[in-house]
Amino acid sequence: MKPLPPPDDAIERDDAVEVLRGWIVGEDLQISLAFEAFGNNPNLWGQLLAEVAAHVADAMNIEGYGERDAIFAKIRDSVLENMEKSYPGLHGTIRSPVQ
Repeated sequence: MKPLPPPDDAIERDDAVEVLRGWIVGEDLQISLAFEAFGNNPNLWGQLLAEVAAHVADAMNIEGYGERDAIFAKIRDSVLENMEKSYPGLHGTIRSPVQ
């Protein structure tokens, strides 16, 4: 597995902080996140998720998978639908960041 490269600005700035990574392991999605990065502000996590969706829709559009607005709407609908599900096997561990 090769990690994705960070954005150019993150490489150049000493104050850059990684907040989210995701992997497909078998058929499961697993993530690692720095939940404390935004303090007690769930709105910033919402902004992060919205911006990720926008980037995905833009990339899919550029690669010819459809119109950006239609792709974004499908992502939004899927997020809302999936937020209504319970995830009984979902669990995690709080760990300190790797130095």
